[in-house]
Amino acid sequence: MKKKVYLTLLAVLCTGLLYGCGKDEAASGDEAVLEEATEEQEAIGLANPIEASSKEDIEAKDGIVIELPEGCKPVSWVRVVTEPVICEVTFDYEGKQYVYRTSKTGEFTDISGMYYDWDSSNVSTAKELNYDIRSTEEGQGVVLWYDTLMHTVSMTEGADTKTLTAIYQMFVPSEESTELTAPESVQWGYDGAQLPDAAGISASWATVMNADGYEAVFYTRFADDQEWLEAERVKCEEPSASFFFQDYGQLKLEVRSYVGDTYSEPFVTELSEDEMSEILGLTEDNEDALAQDAETESEE
Repeated sequence: MKKKVYLTLLAVLCTGLLYGCGKDEAASGDEAVLEEATEEQEAIGLANPIEASSKEDIEAKDGIVIELPEGCKPVSWVRVVTEPVICEVTFDYEGKQYVYRTSKTGEFTDISGMYYDWDSSNVSTAKELNYDIRSTEEGQGVVLWYDTLMHTVSMTEGADTKTLTAIYQMFVPSEESTELTAPESVQWGYDGAQLPDAAGISASWATVMNADGYEAVFYTRFADDQEWLEAERVKCEEPSASFFFQDYGQLKLEVRSYVGDTYSEPFVTELSEDEMSEILGLTEDNEDALAQDAETESEE
């Protein structure tokens, strides 16, 4: 399990404020954490930058109006008095807890206080708004975006690309996230999940806003004058898919995003035999060695 790395004492102190069980419990819990944080910081001669707050207090002091999406229940409000001030609200939505932060940073920067070794990082294909989704296999995650303010929504459990994309779309005005588009590029890689029975090529792409999921169609052919033959059709919720095979020539991939029964235009890309060999790490020498190893295993 990846270890969370706290870069500063501030990050440690902020984490204790992020989660509560209800409005009344959160209020008393915040006071206790704030008191403990104050004592710890006073002991080492630091001013306490964290203060309990409210929606009205943040609006009055910082000029930031925080409107949570419909259905989100606020648990606690906090101001982190740094330069610039970070305004924070912990909220519950459909049985999961989130922490929203915003600040007048003037640029895209991570204010989430989430310091993990991220397994994934996806940038949207939206033209107007740029956002970044990061998550771990253990379920921590954050979505970050910038308009005139910096925004982050983080989770310490239950996070995945679909959940974080959905919560992002709740915060972003609907008129800015209505168009269903295809992925704009594909990154190829090696997938050894089915070795020694089959080799694998992985394909991944950026998250598409509004999409329920993706359809990836793999085609193969073994000579330039042959037609492409559909080899596998995969539907997936995450922006990635893999194709496994025992023999290969050329590979073509069509990727569409979809909502319900509506599909985007496809993004199409191809791999030559040489490009596939490079991804698989094959040369003429080790191809012969691998073939000999396979023959030996077959005889045994």
